[in-house]
Amino acid sequence: MDKKSTEPTIEERLASIEDALQKKYVQMLFEHDRVIRSHAIYEATAIESLIENIVAWHFCPDTEKHLLFIGLMFITAEVSFSKKINILIKVLENSYSDILKDIPRLANDLNSVRRFRNKFAHNELNLHEDKLAAMKDGIHLRSINRDGQMVEDFIPTAEADKRIKAAQRLRWYVFYIWLEVQRRVKGEQANQLKGFLDAIKAGALDNFGQTDHAQEPAGEIATAEPRSSKESA
Repeated sequence: MDKKSTEPTIEERLASIEDALQKKYVQMLFEHDRVIRSHAIYEATAIESLIENIVAWHFCPDTEKHLLFIGLMFITAEVSFSKKINILIKVLENSYSDILKDIPRLANDLNSVRRFRNKFAHNELNLHEDKLAAMKDGIHLRSINRDGQMVEDFIPTAEADKRIKAAQRLRWYVFYIWLEVQRRVKGEQANQLKGFLDAIKAGALDNFGQTDHAQEPAGEIATAEPRSSKESA
């Protein structure tokens, strides 16, 4: 009799199963956010570093002084990503206008990546109960604005994947600019890398070491989505 009384009831078993599913679901949501967040920040950081090096090459051809130049110009002066983009565009407009003509959306695309990076660099994952059910289709973020108000944002999985792929292609464009500026500063003939630029535009490098980062955990998240007690019953 005592043995039977210690066995969990059906309701207790269902509650235990649902609790386990809830924990697994939240864990997968964290993983999904981590994958998107890490790639968004990685791509933006790589692009930002290339911008610093492009500016360094333009103003300081001596490579041995590049680290000091970047340290003084950008680190000590605490130059923001936004201002680095503005500096790059000014340098290109004044000294390499043909490059801007070849990549006309450069400024807009750089700022788009910067804004996307900022969403993940300055916002936290929103795990409020009313957000959990929808999170299988994307990521809910939240932050406090300058007015002390809570601001929420939602990034669909498909959009996140699209934005990351766009950032990856943009990184190739900025890498091309770095190579081209470097060659011209050294006195080498300009526009000898147009084949590389054409390959970037054609998307030939889009799948170079890349995967659908935003999609990786999405399927698992959907299957682990917790159900209400009524649905479980």
